[in-house]
Amino acid sequence: MSKAWQDFLSSEGFERIDSATKLSDEDLNDDPEDDPYRSKYKAREIYLELQEKLKHLFEGDEENKDYHTINAVLNLKLAINYIDTEELATGEEKILKCIDDLEKFKFENNVVNVYQHLLNNLGILWSARRDYNKALKFLKDAEQQYLHFKEECGSAPKSLQEYLEKPWDEDKIEHKRNLEFEKTYTLTLYYMAQVYAKLDEKELSAEYCQITLERQLEWNTYEPMEWGLCAATLSQYFISTDDYTLARHCLACAEFIYQEAIDKESPDSSEEAKEKLQQGKADIERCWIKYGLALIESSKNSLMYEDGAPSLKTSHEKFRKFNLEVTSREEQVTDQMVKDFTEARKVFLKIQQWINSAKEFYALDGRCSDYVEICQDHSTAYKYLAFFEMDLERQCKMNKRRADIISALINELNPQHYLLAVRQLMFEVAEIYSQMLDLKVAILQDEEVRSDTPCFEENKPTGPAKHFEI
Repeated sequence: MSKAWQDFLSSEGFERIDSATKLSDEDLNDDPEDDPYRSKYKAREIYLELQEKLKHLFEGDEENKDYHTINAVLNLKLAINYIDTEELATGEEKILKCIDDLEKFKFENNVVNVYQHLLNNLGILWSARRDYNKALKFLKDAEQQYLHFKEECGSAPKSLQEYLEKPWDEDKIEHKRNLEFEKTYTLTLYYMAQVYAKLDEKELSAEYCQITLERQLEWNTYEPMEWGLCAATLSQYFISTDDYTLARHCLACAEFIYQEAIDKESPDSSEEAKEKLQQGKADIERCWIKYGLALIESSKNSLMYEDGAPSLKTSHEKFRKFNLEVTSREEQVTDQMVKDFTEARKVFLKIQQWINSAKEFYALDGRCSDYVEICQDHSTAYKYLAFFEMDLERQCKMNKRRADIISALINELNPQHYLLAVRQLMFEVAEIYSQMLDLKVAILQDEEVRSDTPCFEENKPTGPAKHFEI
């Protein structure tokens, strides 16, 4: 009996599965707008026909474990198909039926990886329904499935992919099985990181994200663009906890791995692909900008409120650095609190460099909101730098530079389309001019500069009054 179903899969089954996969993953891009799931429906027909054929081959032996397993694999493909066509209830029903059929075999070598995939997809399903606690339950079950099998058996189980493809070469089968088993578990961790983020469990989300990225490097299963952006995003968590050593490390690694995607770019790449690559690079630079701003702000706050040298939080013990050599990238900017103007200026200059580079993609024309935010970051960088400047006249000039940046931005924006943004920016300019006025008063009181200072004369009459009128 088993020989018959294996012969069927080898002779035509695997080829038909390949056709269904192509329909689902590639041909759908050519589906018309009025029939967006045409290819998905065709793929579904193939899976249903295969199920009927296998049912016939196992007739009279429906309790056979092989039948339950291969049928579960096809049901999982169908479930994903139903979910993709927004038929979530039917997709869930298919997966639950598979889990019920395989429950008593779930830790067996031929079943465990299939069971992992079933639980992962239930987690995805409930996450799509925004029931994150239920999604987490299934993902934790998948995590335990892996850990239990790893502890009890150690060897790599048969992969789900083996039920969908022609037999693998004997000399490669152990490696490929191990790779698929570990890859499935890495996906479990990746989904858990996302679900924890939705549940606002920031530390757990960061922990699972870090483990995911580490495992992708270990097993060489990462996609450079995605990995780089995820690592850059992870840096923002460490910034929020004032762990600038790990934040900087994540950004340096993000930059290092993302460079692989840039180096691999083909001259024949589509304009869309090239744009996506440029955007990712700019997004990593924007994360660097946030790093620099946060470092200077934390340094400023430490000096203001702790009456001593700035302190730095020690790195989280549970988070390890990635096994990448990125020392030269890390050394481009400090991870220590800055104590004076000279040190702050070095960070400021790096921020300016990242801002100018990010603006090459996030230009005013076409990406206005992002451009506005980057310009505001530039203004903020001057604001923080001014704190470390002891010379009040130089502080005044830095604030004048801030005002120029924001004023130029206001002049470039159409108030009919960006009224709220323009109003916010005008208030920001007014506050800057008000600060400049306070500085000038302090300068005059201390008799440190001449009364005809250009900074004061040029801005006092037209600044605050003009912009607070709105």
